[in-house]
This record gives sequence, structure tokens and C-alpha cells, in this order.
Amino acid sequence: QVVSYLCCAGCPGRRTCLIRRMRGLLLSCALISFAHGLLPPWWILNGVKPQGPPEDMGSYTIVTFSEEQQERFAIDAHGEVKDKEKFQKALTALKESKTPKSPRYGLKEPEYPHFQI
Repeated sequence: QVVSYLCCAGCPGRRTCLIRRMRGLLLSCALISFAHGLLPPWWILNGVKPQGPPEDMGSYTIVTFSEEQQERFAIDAHGEVKDKEKFQKALTALKESKTPKSPRYGLKEPEYPHFQI
């Protein structure tokens, strides 16, 4: 068996080796993108809807945050964090308010009529 510079030792052929290398390359790119912060913005990950007026950027429009949201989360109009400590406290409070308080996820127990026999 002839092993070219593209093939690994024990590889059955160039095509299989190329597929293996491409899978590795795609996985590496995915890991790098997550490491470099290419996740959705914090407000999408935490279910916060920007309530400010849309801002026209010429060829596209962006969302902005209301004054109340800016004060609550310590962010600017575009969602950039200005005070990390206050921001983390606001996110923690938001998550706690969304966490169900009862084991039945906020549902009331069914009411059954009381029968006397």
C-alpha cells in the first residue's frame, strides 16, 4: 500500500483520510468559535426582549434597550454591560423569578368537591 503525504498510516485511502481531516477541522472551528464568544447575545440566552426603539443604521435596523432596562441591567442602549456586578445580580434575580416555586410549576392543586356519605 502506498501512503501519500495526505494519508495517515493505516488509512485505506486518500478520500477517507480527507474526510477524517475535514471532520477534525470542522470540530476545531466550532470549538474556536465558542471560545471566542460567538454565542447568541446575553439577552437572547436569558429571554430578555429589548424594548427600546429600533435604531436605523442605514442599510439595516438594530434593536435597543429601554431606559428602564438599561438601569435594571446596567447596560447601554445596545446591550453592552457597563457594571458587571449589577448586571450579574439583575440576571440572577431574573432567573430566580422564572424558576418555579412549587413542585407543580406554579399550578394550583386541583380542587375536588368534598362529598359526605
